Amino acid sequence: MPRGMSDRRTVELVVLPALLAALMRSVYQGLGEVDGAPLLAIIDLLDQAIKEPLEGMDAVRRTKLSRRSMRATTAGLSAICGEHSCAVQWLAVARFIIRLTEAEVIAVAEGSVFCRAWDAMIAVGFGSVSEEDEGLAERLADVLAAALGREGLFV
Repeated sequence: MPRGMSDRRTVELVVLPALLAALMRSVYQGLGEVDGAPLLAIIDLLDQAIKEPLEGMDAVRRTKLSRRSMRATTAGLSAICGEHSCAVQWLAVARFIIRLTEAEVIAVAEGSVFCRAWDAMIAVGFGSVSEEDEGLAERLADVLAAALGREGLFV
């Protein structure tokens, strides 16, 4: 973790891979061990990306920020999960992350653990989604942004 990074920024960097990891775990559980095996490598990369911003911190601060990250991740997932397919939920998180990168709120370093996980998720894909689902994912990305904003993140 870069020196002097704020607690808020650290939590933001944990939440993004945590959202994706939770969705990947859900997909993996639905597929089972044989069909879901390719997702294990992605989940492992996302778990590494979750831990990276917390490395080098004292135990008290790391625990505090881990709890805050978990609360924010839960709030984000609660906002977008429901009757929507995992593909739509994943697409909503992806759209949110793309918006953050386009607005230069975050930067995904080429070759970083998160970048490798992202590339692997894109390669695995989630099948095609309808135009209606694309629109739903865009709206859910807004809902996710609002939920994380209420947690004080990405504002």
